[in-house]
Amino acid sequence: MLNFLISNIPYNPSLIEELSFYSKRLRREQSIRRLGFVMIVLSLLVQLFTASIPAEKSLAASPGNDVARGGPVNNLAELRNVYNNQAQARGLYQRFGLEPGDLQDGSANHVSFDFQNQGAQGTRTVGRINFSYTNDQFVGEFAGQKFWSRNAAEWSNSTPAFDFGRQLGTDGQYYLVWVLKDCGNIAYRPTGGPQVGSVGPAQTVKTPKKVKKKTPPPIPTTPSPAPVTFTTSFVPVPDVPGSIEIRKSAINITQNLSPKRTTELAAKADDVIEYTLLTKTTGSKPVENYKIEDYVGDLLDYSDLDMASITSQGGRYDADSKKIIWDNQTIAVGSELKKTFRIVVKHKIPKTNSPNTTAPDFDCRMQNGYGNEVVIKINCSVVKKIETLPNTGPGTTAIIGFGLVSLSGYFLARNGLISKEVFIIRRNYATSGDK
Repeated sequence: MLNFLISNIPYNPSLIEELSFYSKRLRREQSIRRLGFVMIVLSLLVQLFTASIPAEKSLAASPGNDVARGGPVNNLAELRNVYNNQAQARGLYQRFGLEPGDLQDGSANHVSFDFQNQGAQGTRTVGRINFSYTNDQFVGEFAGQKFWSRNAAEWSNSTPAFDFGRQLGTDGQYYLVWVLKDCGNIAYRPTGGPQVGSVGPAQTVKTPKKVKKKTPPPIPTTPSPAPVTFTTSFVPVPDVPGSIEIRKSAINITQNLSPKRTTELAAKADDVIEYTLLTKTTGSKPVENYKIEDYVGDLLDYSDLDMASITSQGGRYDADSKKIIWDNQTIAVGSELKKTFRIVVKHKIPKTNSPNTTAPDFDCRMQNGYGNEVVIKINCSVVKKIETLPNTGPGTTAIIGFGLVSLSGYFLARNGLISKEVFIIRRNYATSGDK
């Protein structure tokens, strides 16, 4: 349009009026473009400020089982931060031979850890919770925190992990070691017997890197473990004088279901469920000062404790350990001690996803074990998931922002240049004497 007006003014001087109108439009357009440019610059500054403050992870960790507190470890720098600042995790990692030198960039392979396949080869995963129904083994206590392991096949699917290869544990035994990224939990598989001069778990074996990184002896074949079976019969409790055996059952009072049907049908909002813990002796001597403990952390994802039912049975709830406890119990010879408590399924069932693959939290099941495992399904609503997200980190956001600023600045400058050209044309036309 501008080119048309300029090229035809010598032949049609009346077009100068249209050129004046065009000039006014350019000035208004320049004001709008200037405002838009300022807003885009401010938006870029906000993006840069936001990117400089790391976001807090939401539902990033299992409150009970995860080794790494505060969320997943996406890279070795984050794993080093856990190692340096969390004494409990550091003690566990050192137990399986991981030292600061093993956590440097490039020292581990990034792999997909398949739980079922690894479990079939004898690999075990370590967490903070002792799940009585998974035949857990005590690993050790570090900085006041006890850790337990169970066969990897107890979990399903797969998860990203750091593969540290073969490491020498503090017990003098070699292990294949992984660290699961979404929770910081250790996975390990024994690959050889104790070495000459091995030490106990409380000591540390320091092996020079040159020796440690040499080609290790061939890895012996580990037979697949026998499948774990669950039963409602009494389960022996080891290392308890008097031969204690324990088991558990549950009934849905609201739906008037038997123990079997309670575990077959899903519980609904506001359902009242009563758990029964049975403890009996099989030995020739009574058991005194026995402590009954029942971890109920997984139940609390979808329910609330009926505290009156606990106190009426002489029990107490420890919020820190999430256990219901009966202290100083006496069980006579050949007798059976019965304790019950109730939970009430929440009126609004939470709609959230499980934090990670090794977390029992928010999986639409209430798992609870006392000798045997009792699993009650929850009638959960479908949780919407975003399968993939675009890679729009701080770097990508900054690049897009600078691109928009540059584009907006270009059009603002171009608008100003055209306005100036129109002004020159009008001035030259006025001073030339043309009317």
